[in-house]
Amino acid sequence: MKDVNTVITEIKGTVKKHPEIKKIAFGDDNVLFYKETISNFLHRYKEEIGLPFRCSCSPMLFSLSKGRLLKEAGCVDVSFGIESGSERIKNNILRRPMSNASIIKAFKIIEELDIMSSSFNMIGLPTETKDEVFATLKLNAAIRPDCIKMMTFYPFENTPIYDLCLKKEMIDHDKKKQLDNYQTFTCLKFPPEYQLFLKKVQAIFNWYINISLNNETSSQYQKLVDEVEAMSEEVFDDFDFGAVDQDISHRFRRKGFLHYTNFMNRSLAVKFPSKHFN
Repeated sequence: MKDVNTVITEIKGTVKKHPEIKKIAFGDDNVLFYKETISNFLHRYKEEIGLPFRCSCSPMLFSLSKGRLLKEAGCVDVSFGIESGSERIKNNILRRPMSNASIIKAFKIIEELDIMSSSFNMIGLPTETKDEVFATLKLNAAIRPDCIKMMTFYPFENTPIYDLCLKKEMIDHDKKKQLDNYQTFTCLKFPPEYQLFLKKVQAIFNWYINISLNNETSSQYQKLVDEVEAMSEEVFDDFDFGAVDQDISHRFRRKGFLHYTNFMNRSLAVKFPSKHFN
Protein backbone atom coordinates (compact mmCIF):
# COMPACT_ATOMS: atom_id res chain seq x y z
CA MET A 1 0.00 0.00 0.00
CA LYS A 2 1.31 3.43 -0.95
CA ASP A 3 1.12 6.48 1.28
CA VAL A 4 -1.68 8.90 0.32
CA ASN A 5 0.82 11.75 -0.16
CA THR A 6 2.83 9.58 -2.54
CA VAL A 7 -0.19 8.70 -4.69
CA ILE A 8 -1.41 12.31 -4.90
CA THR A 9 2.11 13.50 -5.81
CA GLU A 10 2.46 10.83 -8.50
CA ILE A 11 -0.89 11.71 -10.09
CA LYS A 12 -0.12 15.43 -10.03
CA GLY A 13 3.24 14.84 -11.67
CA THR A 14 1.78 12.59 -14.37
CA VAL A 15 -1.08 14.96 -15.19
CA LYS A 16 1.32 17.92 -15.35
CA LYS A 17 3.56 15.98 -17.71
CA HIS A 18 0.60 14.77 -19.80
CA PRO A 19 -2.11 17.47 -19.74
CA GLU A 20 -4.11 15.53 -22.35
CA ILE A 21 -5.18 13.06 -19.60
CA LYS A 22 -8.95 13.26 -19.10
CA LYS A 23 -9.58 10.39 -16.69
CA ILE A 24 -7.65 8.38 -14.09
CA ALA A 25 -7.95 4.59 -13.80
CA PHE A 26 -6.95 2.93 -10.53
CA GLY A 27 -5.79 -0.63 -11.13
CA ASP A 28 -6.19 -1.80 -7.55
CA ASP A 29 -8.52 -4.80 -7.20
CA ASN A 30 -10.52 -3.18 -4.41
CA VAL A 31 -9.99 0.48 -3.49
CA LEU A 32 -12.43 0.17 -0.57
CA PHE A 33 -10.14 -2.36 1.11
CA TYR A 34 -8.12 0.55 2.54
CA LYS A 35 -10.86 1.61 4.94
CA GLU A 36 -8.52 3.59 7.20
CA THR A 37 -7.30 5.90 4.42
CA ILE A 38 -9.82 5.83 1.56
CA SER A 39 -11.97 8.69 2.87
CA ASN A 40 -8.95 10.97 3.31
CA PHE A 41 -7.57 9.98 -0.08
CA LEU A 42 -10.86 10.64 -1.91
CA HIS A 43 -11.24 14.04 -0.24
CA ARG A 44 -7.73 15.05 -1.28
CA TYR A 45 -8.20 13.62 -4.77
CA LYS A 46 -11.32 15.74 -5.27
CA GLU A 47 -9.63 18.90 -4.02
CA GLU A 48 -6.20 18.48 -5.60
CA ILE A 49 -6.79 16.40 -8.77
CA GLY A 50 -10.44 16.77 -9.70
CA LEU A 51 -10.41 14.49 -12.75
CA PRO A 52 -13.06 11.80 -13.30
CA PHE A 53 -11.81 8.33 -12.34
CA ARG A 54 -12.65 4.66 -12.52
CA CYS A 55 -11.90 1.94 -9.97
CA SER A 56 -12.69 -1.61 -8.87
CA CYS A 57 -14.53 -2.64 -5.71
CA SER A 58 -15.74 -5.78 -3.98
CA PRO A 59 -19.53 -6.13 -3.75
CA MET A 60 -19.09 -7.43 -0.20
CA LEU A 61 -17.54 -4.13 0.93
CA PHE A 62 -19.82 -1.88 -1.09
CA SER A 63 -22.64 0.24 0.34
CA LEU A 64 -24.68 3.32 -0.53
CA SER A 65 -22.55 5.53 1.73
CA LYS A 66 -19.32 4.28 0.14
CA GLY A 67 -20.80 4.69 -3.31
CA ARG A 68 -21.71 8.29 -2.53
CA LEU A 69 -18.18 8.87 -1.25
CA LEU A 70 -16.76 7.62 -4.56
CA LYS A 71 -19.17 9.66 -6.67
CA GLU A 72 -18.55 12.88 -4.74
CA ALA A 73 -14.82 12.44 -5.39
CA GLY A 74 -15.41 12.11 -9.15
CA CYS A 75 -15.89 8.38 -9.72
CA VAL A 76 -17.71 7.72 -13.00
CA ASP A 77 -17.06 4.00 -13.50
CA VAL A 78 -16.94 1.09 -11.02
CA SER A 79 -15.98 -2.50 -11.85
CA PHE A 80 -16.97 -5.49 -9.73
CA GLY A 81 -15.33 -8.91 -9.97
CA ILE A 82 -18.28 -11.25 -9.60
CA GLU A 83 -16.41 -14.13 -11.31
CA SER A 84 -19.22 -16.70 -11.17
CA GLY A 85 -22.95 -16.93 -10.62
CA SER A 86 -22.39 -20.20 -8.75
CA GLU A 87 -21.97 -19.74 -5.03
CA ARG A 88 -20.42 -23.23 -4.85
CA ILE A 89 -17.70 -22.14 -7.26
CA LYS A 90 -17.11 -18.88 -5.38
CA ASN A 91 -17.01 -20.52 -1.96
CA ASN A 92 -15.22 -23.81 -2.65
CA ILE A 93 -13.10 -23.23 -5.75
CA LEU A 94 -12.30 -19.51 -5.86
CA ARG A 95 -12.38 -19.10 -2.06
CA ARG A 96 -14.21 -15.83 -2.50
CA PRO A 97 -17.34 -16.17 -0.33
CA MET A 98 -19.58 -13.64 -2.01
CA SER A 99 -23.33 -14.08 -2.17
CA ASN A 100 -25.32 -13.33 -5.30
CA ALA A 101 -27.60 -11.20 -3.11
CA SER A 102 -24.68 -8.90 -2.23
CA ILE A 103 -23.78 -8.62 -5.92
CA ILE A 104 -27.32 -7.70 -6.93
CA LYS A 105 -27.47 -5.12 -4.13
CA ALA A 106 -24.17 -3.51 -5.19
CA PHE A 107 -25.33 -3.11 -8.79
CA LYS A 108 -28.64 -1.61 -7.69
CA ILE A 109 -26.73 0.99 -5.68
CA ILE A 110 -24.48 1.81 -8.64
CA GLU A 111 -27.52 2.26 -10.85
CA GLU A 112 -29.17 4.57 -8.28
CA LEU A 113 -26.01 6.69 -8.18
CA ASP A 114 -25.87 6.87 -12.00
CA ILE A 115 -22.32 5.52 -12.11
CA MET A 116 -21.23 3.34 -15.02
CA SER A 117 -20.93 -0.32 -13.96
CA SER A 118 -18.84 -3.23 -15.20
CA SER A 119 -18.82 -6.89 -14.22
CA PHE A 120 -15.82 -9.21 -14.55
CA ASN A 121 -16.62 -12.92 -14.97
CA MET A 122 -14.91 -16.24 -15.64
CA ILE A 123 -16.03 -19.46 -17.29
CA GLY A 124 -14.13 -22.73 -17.66
CA LEU A 125 -13.32 -23.00 -13.96
CA PRO A 126 -12.26 -26.39 -12.55
CA THR A 127 -15.26 -28.62 -11.66
CA GLU A 128 -17.66 -26.06 -13.17
CA THR A 129 -20.79 -27.47 -14.83
CA LYS A 130 -22.88 -26.18 -17.73
CA ASP A 131 -25.60 -25.16 -15.30
CA GLU A 132 -23.07 -23.08 -13.35
CA VAL A 133 -21.92 -21.35 -16.54
CA PHE A 134 -25.55 -20.51 -17.26
CA ALA A 135 -25.92 -19.26 -13.67
CA THR A 136 -23.14 -16.74 -14.36
CA LEU A 137 -24.86 -15.57 -17.53
CA LYS A 138 -28.24 -15.27 -15.81
CA LEU A 139 -26.74 -13.31 -12.92
CA ASN A 140 -25.40 -10.77 -15.41
CA ALA A 141 -28.84 -10.50 -16.98
CA ALA A 142 -30.25 -9.80 -13.50
CA ILE A 143 -27.75 -7.07 -12.55
CA ARG A 144 -27.56 -5.51 -16.06
CA PRO A 145 -24.11 -3.88 -15.98
CA ASP A 146 -23.15 -1.30 -18.60
CA CYS A 147 -20.15 -3.47 -19.53
CA ILE A 148 -19.66 -7.21 -19.16
CA LYS A 149 -16.25 -8.84 -19.33
CA MET A 150 -16.33 -12.63 -19.84
CA MET A 151 -12.97 -14.34 -19.57
CA THR A 152 -11.84 -17.96 -19.69
CA PHE A 153 -10.13 -19.23 -16.55
CA TYR A 154 -6.35 -19.51 -16.75
CA PRO A 155 -4.39 -21.35 -14.01
CA PHE A 156 -1.65 -19.03 -12.77
CA GLU A 157 1.18 -20.76 -10.93
CA ASN A 158 1.68 -20.26 -7.19
CA THR A 159 -2.04 -19.95 -6.50
CA PRO A 160 -4.29 -22.38 -4.57
CA ILE A 161 -6.52 -22.92 -7.60
CA TYR A 162 -3.47 -23.84 -9.70
CA ASP A 163 -2.56 -26.44 -7.08
CA LEU A 164 -6.12 -27.75 -7.24
CA CYS A 165 -5.85 -28.14 -11.01
CA LEU A 166 -2.54 -29.97 -10.60
CA LYS A 167 -4.02 -32.29 -7.99
CA LYS A 168 -6.90 -33.14 -10.32
CA GLU A 169 -4.48 -33.47 -13.28
CA MET A 170 -6.58 -31.01 -15.26
CA ILE A 171 -3.90 -28.88 -16.93
CA ASP A 172 -2.84 -29.52 -20.52
CA HIS A 173 0.63 -28.03 -20.15
CA ASP A 174 1.37 -28.03 -23.89
CA LYS A 175 -1.83 -26.11 -24.58
CA LYS A 176 -1.09 -23.79 -21.64
CA LYS A 177 2.22 -22.78 -23.23
CA GLN A 178 0.42 -21.86 -26.45
CA LEU A 179 -2.00 -19.45 -24.76
CA ASP A 180 -0.82 -15.86 -24.71
CA ASN A 181 -3.49 -14.50 -22.35
CA TYR A 182 -6.51 -15.49 -20.28
CA GLN A 183 -8.93 -14.38 -22.98
CA THR A 184 -7.80 -16.98 -25.52
CA PHE A 185 -9.20 -20.37 -24.53
CA THR A 186 -9.10 -23.02 -21.83
CA CYS A 187 -6.03 -25.14 -21.19
CA LEU A 188 -7.87 -27.48 -18.82
CA LYS A 189 -8.55 -31.07 -19.81
CA PHE A 190 -12.29 -30.89 -20.27
CA PRO A 191 -14.08 -33.43 -22.51
CA PRO A 192 -14.17 -32.31 -26.19
CA GLU A 193 -17.90 -31.54 -26.12
CA TYR A 194 -17.47 -29.34 -23.05
CA GLN A 195 -14.52 -27.53 -24.60
CA LEU A 196 -16.69 -26.77 -27.64
CA PHE A 197 -19.44 -25.56 -25.32
CA LEU A 198 -17.00 -23.14 -23.64
CA LYS A 199 -15.72 -21.99 -27.00
CA LYS A 200 -19.23 -21.13 -28.12
CA VAL A 201 -20.20 -19.42 -24.86
CA GLN A 202 -17.05 -17.29 -24.96
CA ALA A 203 -18.04 -16.08 -28.43
CA ILE A 204 -21.78 -15.54 -27.94
CA PHE A 205 -22.12 -15.00 -24.19
CA ASN A 206 -23.99 -11.76 -24.80
CA TRP A 207 -26.64 -13.65 -26.79
CA TYR A 208 -27.24 -15.99 -23.85
CA ILE A 209 -27.54 -12.97 -21.56
CA ASN A 210 -30.01 -11.31 -23.94
CA ILE A 211 -32.21 -14.41 -23.81
CA SER A 212 -32.37 -14.08 -20.02
CA LEU A 213 -33.45 -10.43 -20.26
CA ASN A 214 -36.90 -11.76 -21.22
CA ASN A 215 -37.78 -8.80 -23.42
CA GLU A 216 -38.55 -8.00 -27.06
CA THR A 217 -35.12 -9.23 -28.21
CA SER A 218 -35.01 -12.57 -26.39
CA SER A 219 -36.83 -14.77 -28.91
CA GLN A 220 -34.60 -13.68 -31.80
CA TYR A 221 -31.44 -14.27 -29.76
CA GLN A 222 -32.82 -17.67 -28.75
CA LYS A 223 -33.10 -18.63 -32.43
CA LEU A 224 -29.48 -17.58 -33.02
CA VAL A 225 -28.28 -19.51 -29.97
CA ASP A 226 -30.17 -22.62 -31.10
CA GLU A 227 -28.42 -22.41 -34.46
CA VAL A 228 -24.99 -22.04 -32.85
CA GLU A 229 -25.56 -24.86 -30.37
CA ALA A 230 -26.38 -27.20 -33.27
CA MET A 231 -23.17 -26.33 -35.16
CA SER A 232 -20.21 -28.68 -35.39
CA GLU A 233 -16.87 -27.18 -34.38
CA GLU A 234 -15.84 -26.92 -38.03
CA VAL A 235 -18.99 -25.01 -38.97
CA PHE A 236 -18.74 -22.83 -35.87
CA ASP A 237 -15.14 -21.88 -36.65
CA ASP A 238 -16.32 -20.46 -39.99
CA PHE A 239 -19.29 -18.65 -38.47
CA ASP A 240 -18.99 -14.85 -38.66
CA PHE A 241 -20.39 -14.13 -35.21
CA GLY A 242 -19.25 -10.51 -35.24
CA ALA A 243 -21.11 -9.58 -38.40
CA VAL A 244 -24.34 -11.25 -37.25
CA ASP A 245 -24.06 -9.63 -33.83
CA GLN A 246 -23.55 -6.15 -35.23
CA ASP A 247 -26.41 -6.51 -37.70
CA ILE A 248 -29.00 -7.54 -35.12
CA SER A 249 -27.67 -5.03 -32.59
CA HIS A 250 -28.06 -2.10 -35.00
CA ARG A 251 -31.65 -3.12 -35.64
CA PHE A 252 -32.45 -3.31 -31.94
CA ARG A 253 -30.65 -0.03 -31.21
CA ARG A 254 -32.87 1.79 -33.72
CA LYS A 255 -35.90 0.41 -31.90
CA GLY A 256 -34.48 1.24 -28.45
CA PHE A 257 -34.67 -2.40 -27.27
CA LEU A 258 -32.42 -3.30 -24.34
CA HIS A 259 -29.67 -5.77 -25.31
CA TYR A 260 -25.94 -6.49 -25.09
CA THR A 261 -23.65 -6.41 -28.08
CA ASN A 262 -20.04 -7.44 -28.57
CA PHE A 263 -17.53 -4.59 -28.28
CA MET A 264 -13.85 -4.35 -29.26
CA ASN A 265 -13.12 -8.06 -28.69
CA ARG A 266 -14.99 -11.28 -28.05
CA SER A 267 -14.68 -11.06 -24.27
CA LEU A 268 -16.37 -7.67 -23.86
CA ALA A 269 -20.01 -6.70 -24.32
CA VAL A 270 -21.81 -3.41 -23.70
CA LYS A 271 -25.43 -2.56 -22.98
CA PHE A 272 -27.70 -0.56 -25.26
CA PRO A 273 -29.46 1.67 -24.54
CA SER A 274 -27.31 3.03 -21.73
CA LYS A 275 -26.74 6.45 -20.23
CA HIS A 276 -23.04 5.84 -20.60
CA PHE A 277 -22.89 4.90 -24.32
CA ASN A 278 -24.17 6.61 -27.44
